[in-house]
Amino acid sequence: MKDMINQYDLGVEFGINKYIAIGISGGIIHTNPIFSASPLSPSQAEWPGTVYQGSVGKFNLKIYPMGKLSGYWNVQFIYKSMYYRNVEFFDMYQGEHDYATYTRSEDAYVRGISVMHGHEYAFAKGFMYLDFYYGLGFRQRERNITTLTCNREPSGIPKPPLGKSTLSQSFPVLEVGLKMGFNFQKKKEQEIKQKMQ
Repeated sequence: MKDMINQYDLGVEFGINKYIAIGISGGIIHTNPIFSASPLSPSQAEWPGTVYQGSVGKFNLKIYPMGKLSGYWNVQFIYKSMYYRNVEFFDMYQGEHDYATYTRSEDAYVRGISVMHGHEYAFAKGFMYLDFYYGLGFRQRERNITTLTCNREPSGIPKPPLGKSTLSQSFPVLEVGLKMGFNFQKKKEQEIKQKMQ
């Protein structure tokens, strides 16, 4: 499991040999009220925070250059389908007396790739492990937005404008995380050895 701020993942990984493993995972994206909408965002219209709900799918290709006892490199492909409904936002423009509160609904899709380096630490006789990783990634987010209401002060043209709009965003991401896993392959190997004795 990872991304505990607003995402929970569950996956499975298959070791092809001691140098290569592939994995797939899926998860749910949930609203986190701490950053919904994000008070740290310079523009909630562009970076709304953890307002989204939805689902995520990932494919991982892990390479262990020196075998399983060493660190690994992971290339990860990711896809997210997200949405929120009737969320209120607040943006400042040119001073404290120029602002807008507005309500929006949105459907968004994210595609991306990340390259990460990590280390796995086994315990409980090899049946469990902790996986610490870090790296960099790139995301492409396509947003279909409907602005339902907008109250602009001082009164004037609504900003953002009412109605439907689209927004395409490309941005880098920093990947740092910790995962916990169970090594069922290790258990299977021990069962085979016991049968052979």
